[in-house]
Amino acid sequence: MDEEYVPNYQAEDYKELKEGQATILFPKNNEVFYNPVQQFNRDMSIAAIKTWRDTVNEAKMERFNKSANPNKVAPSTKFTILEALAASGLRSVR
Repeated sequence: MDEEYVPNYQAEDYKELKEGQATILFPKNNEVFYNPVQQFNRDMSIAAIKTWRDTVNEAKMERFNKSANPNKVAPSTKFTILEALAASGLRSVR
């Protein structure tokens, strides 16, 4: 029978990084994917994404409220963003 692989992680092999409201674990032996100098860039891009989200959602609600359709359904406020070059994914977690 095939045995299911269960990874064995040791807490001492990782360091905890906090940025914004996110906490993420990074391997201590891998410094390549986290650049602390880019924190300001991540802060600004998150602010821009939130502003874009709010602007789009306001426009959706304006169109919804103007609609005369009696069977109208409120639009979704959810959205998806692809971070193809995310490296650690920290911005996505934040």
